[in-house]
Amino acid sequence: MRFSARTLEDLENISSYISTDSPQRARSFVKKIFKKIEQLKDFPYMGWKFSDKKEEKLREFF
Repeated sequence: MRFSARTLEDLENISSYISTDSPQRARSFVKKIFKKIEQLKDFPYMGWKFSDKKEEKLREFF
């Protein structure tokens, strides 16, 4: 898997923000994100389509 520099920077910033309250929760959150990304290899259309987008490839997760 390859990630853009911006993606990695965003994840680092998110993790840093969460870790101010709980470093363990920050690690868990980032692991869940990577796990979800990994699942996309096998299930590229999982998640919900953006309601305001017509592009079939754009999905969102909660």
